[in-house]
Amino acid sequence: MIINKLLEQGCNNEEAVCVVNEILENLNRYDIELECIEDFFGDFNITFDLIELEELFSDFGNLENKIKEELEEYCMNFGLCIHCGCNSFVESIINQSIICENCGRIRE
Repeated sequence: MIINKLLEQGCNNEEAVCVVNEILENLNRYDIELECIEDFFGDFNITFDLIELEELFSDFGNLENKIKEELEEYCMNFGLCIHCGCNSFVESIINQSIICENCGRIRE
């Protein structure tokens, strides 16, 4: 839901993935209260209609996991790096894994 909102607002894949990662980082850093969730997302220029807010509120305690799952699913479906959103990977001979050419992290 959040990635789709960002894409609707004109973000490209890389920007959307980076914003979602920033949202997750801020959710971890601050204990966001239910009352201020709309303002929290507003800081990222993401607005929700009433039905979408109700969906977010329905499982507020699990919000971080829902966002992570959405990010992972989106990136997997489109072959994107979950850390930076790019789609350029190389095989590392040293550790026999696939790494992102942009951020250097191992593909999950």
